[in-house]
Amino acid sequence: MKFVDACSAQGFNLVEFPEIMPAYLMDSKFVEQDWMIKKPGTDEPFVLTPEITAFYASLIGQNTGIDALKNISYVATCYRENRFVQLGLESISSNVESDIRVISTAYDFLESLGLADYFEIVVNDLSQLKRFVSDVGVDKEYVIPVLKILDKYSGIIRAGTTDIDEAFTSEVSSYVSDAGVRKELLNLAKSNQYDKEFSSEFKEILSDLSDKKNLRVGASLARGLSYYNSLPPRESTPIFEIYSKTDLEQICGGGRYDGLMGRLNPKLQNTEFDSGIGFAFGLERVFKVLMSKYQSFEKMSEVLR
Repeated sequence: MKFVDACSAQGFNLVEFPEIMPAYLMDSKFVEQDWMIKKPGTDEPFVLTPEITAFYASLIGQNTGIDALKNISYVATCYRENRFVQLGLESISSNVESDIRVISTAYDFLESLGLADYFEIVVNDLSQLKRFVSDVGVDKEYVIPVLKILDKYSGIIRAGTTDIDEAFTSEVSSYVSDAGVRKELLNLAKSNQYDKEFSSEFKEILSDLSDKKNLRVGASLARGLSYYNSLPPRESTPIFEIYSKTDLEQICGGGRYDGLMGRLNPKLQNTEFDSGIGFAFGLERVFKVLMSKYQSFEKMSEVLR
């Protein structure tokens, strides 16, 4: 399988994850009531696996096979509103080299499918975005809600809607009363660019990835999952999403989660096992991009082998 090959070439080992897991292994924000299953004869709740990163972080946090799980790839069946398959990888590390390797692996996988002209990678430095939001005057307690609004409107603009002034300002007003601050945030959302230089770490990442076709910075990209925002980040916190050029649908998302394992197990704080980076593709969405190019299941199957 091309995905496993791309990951293996970068040193990631394939690991299998179950479709059902004990609920205590998942962050409570993922556990919806209709996912809950009772083990026969007990009151112990289980969940249908909604995603892998939080499960993976819990295993690391409990020191479960910690060395064997430092660099893994997976093909996993997950459940939220519906059943879907994720292709992903995770790496326990806190250095720029790992950031570059993970983003490169996602790119190399799609390129191996012949899709170099069919996708776009949007990257951002979440640390930089947080600094910007704080520096323009957003109160600390409202930084995360404002980030989510910026992220929402980055998608709206990407889909082709540019007249966002009234709607954006209305939503931000719930957290920001100062008109000047709201204007600064609106300008960032519309321009999708920073007026300050990136950190040296993020510059290094961009420099190393400069040969990758269709890669650009999206200054308002924030990602919605809480483990990117749970703790104070390092100097640079790379996050990224990959979009199909045919229908602008997101097919992959990922980034760095600093301090997540240390939050689950204080003994891991400030150790090499405290932070990681990963991504996940939606297999069905990758299939849609493949079909837009190859137009037949037979040809698509040949490419995937």
